[in-house]
Amino acid sequence: VPIIYITSSRDFAFDAYGVSALQYITKPIHRKMLYEALDEVYLKYRFRPRHILPLKTGGEILLVAAEDIMYVENQLRDAIYTMFDGKKAVCSRMLGTFEEAVAPLPENPDFIQPHKSFFVNMKYIKSFGSGSITMDDGKLVPVNQKRLPAVRKIYLDYLSAITG
Repeated sequence: VPIIYITSSRDFAFDAYGVSALQYITKPIHRKMLYEALDEVYLKYRFRPRHILPLKTGGEILLVAAEDIMYVENQLRDAIYTMFDGKKAVCSRMLGTFEEAVAPLPENPDFIQPHKSFFVNMKYIKSFGSGSITMDDGKLVPVNQKRLPAVRKIYLDYLSAITG
């Protein structure tokens, strides 16, 4: 997440850059400086690399960025994709495994499979307990007890990588 500090003090400017702040603007705010900082954020995130996945939903193909997928749940023969904005995409399958149906998510380093019926995007995990993961939308995703140590390690490594 891009950070733009706006403050009346210059005392913590170096600390702000220690957390990769994009800009440090002191008050009074000059519109030109603020707009330049906001433009920089927009350009960095507007054109960032996206990993687009084609999802076959009924009679149409929906293009979805992997970064926007919060989790995927296997229900009977359907893979139900839940996006960060609450939208859902239901993809039915006749053959193959759940893992094959949601490929290439298993190879994406942001996704883990805590249970045979779920893939979750770690950036949308709100909390990680001993028996379940709570997602940002409140969904409780079960964690298979046999997978718990490996899933916990992957998640802690992910947190370590994103927090520096």
